[in-house]
Amino acid sequence: MIASDFFFIDMERLINQSEAGININKKIKQLQEFKTIKIKKNQDNLKKKESDLINQKNIISPELFDKNLLAHKKEINEFRKMRDMERKDFENKKIEYTSKLLNVINPILKDYVKSKNISILLEKKNIILGANEFDITNEIIKILNIKINDIKL
Repeated sequence: MIASDFFFIDMERLINQSEAGININKKIKQLQEFKTIKIKKNQDNLKKKESDLINQKNIISPELFDKNLLAHKKEINEFRKMRDMERKDFENKKIEYTSKLLNVINPILKDYVKSKNISILLEKKNIILGANEFDITNEIIKILNIKINDIKL
């Protein structure tokens, strides 16, 4: 038996409103806050060192000042590398967490499509116009909330 209807789902809403998606988004936000605090702490430390160095300029010898300035520039370069690595790590973790959620959602979608004999399931963002009765997002959110409310990372 072949289904004659096309259905669609709002994956963004599914990710943002399901319990598992909400939990993943909380974990992503916590990770982002942790990374931001770490970067800010290092940045503030560098600013303090720079201020201390400027205050010492007329007190210490020019050679010692230049030596300290060079060391500070190296610290700045190391900070930039660390900041870029932290940002890249965050983006990679965000992708990893979202992928894990999608890997959990996919079998649920497959089972639903098979059980309802749906011929094609489309992503809502790619649909220009569609009747609400063909939107199965709420049904999938209910099923997902029953089956999974947290994903181990």
